[in-house]
Amino acid sequence: MWIAGCRLVISAHLAQQWVRIADPTVPEVPGLRRARNAIEHLHEAEIDESQIIATTKVTEDGKQKAWDIEKLPDGRLIFGMGKKPLEEVFDAVSLEAIVAFALEHSDRDGDVDIQDSTYLLRPSLES
Repeated sequence: MWIAGCRLVISAHLAQQWVRIADPTVPEVPGLRRARNAIEHLHEAEIDESQIIATTKVTEDGKQKAWDIEKLPDGRLIFGMGKKPLEEVFDAVSLEAIVAFALEHSDRDGDVDIQDSTYLLRPSLES
């Protein structure tokens, strides 16, 4: 379930980036970029195996690693479903906001001429 949450956050963030490249005025899904950054930099985090959470790590020279984890709602990234798994991903991003964004922008390529979007079609198997 945790991996599915990671995939959802990363995929939703990529879709958000693509939409915002086409239209920078589109607002971001609250917390999505921060959650994606936390996942991306998880290898730099401090891992508490007893509670199965990750927190921002401070190196010996005082530099913060995986600092976006600190900015998540609880200041940590849990390795689990969270308190409200049917409402939020990692207690950080609203599932409703992700779905609303996807529904609102799912037809973004509808105005692209088919000749300009042929890369979306499977290549012909005929030689």
